[in-house]
Amino acid sequence: GRLAVSHAFNLNYGGGLSPILPYGIYTIPECSMAGPTEAELIEKKIPYVAGRSSYAGNARGQIIGDRTGFIKLLFHAETRKLLAVHVMGEGATELVHIGLTALLMGATVDLFIFTCYNYPTLSEVYKYASYDALRQLEPRAQQVTQPQSGS
Repeated sequence: GRLAVSHAFNLNYGGGLSPILPYGIYTIPECSMAGPTEAELIEKKIPYVAGRSSYAGNARGQIIGDRTGFIKLLFHAETRKLLAVHVMGEGATELVHIGLTALLMGATVDLFIFTCYNYPTLSEVYKYASYDALRQLEPRAQQVTQPQSGS
C-alpha cells in the first residue's frame, strides 16, 4: 500500500520492498522464518552450519511451559554471516524479527554472542543457538571479534 501511494504521488519514502521478507504461520505452535531453508542452501551448494536452541533450556520457555519451541539459525560456514532464521513455538512470529534485522544488516554470529539479552526472555535463544553454531565453526571460533557499530 505505502509503496503504491509513494509511487503514485512521487513521494520519496522508503525506497522499495525489503529484499528479505518474514513468513509467519499463526498456529499452535507458531512457526516463522526469514531467509532460505537448509534444502535451498544445499541445492545452491552454500556451506553452512545450523545453530539450535530449545525453549526447554531457556528460563522464559520454562516459565511459560513451552517445552517444544526452538530456534534454528543458519550461518555461512566461511563468512559466519547469518543466512536464515527459523523459529517454532510461543512468540515465533515476534522473535523472527530479531533475526530478520540481523539478516538485513549482514550480521555475523558475533552479533548474537556479544548482545546482552534481558533475563528471562525468549530472545536469549538467539545467543545459545549462536554458541551452538560457533562450536561448529571451529577453529574460527577462536577468532570471535567484537562487532563494529553500524556493521
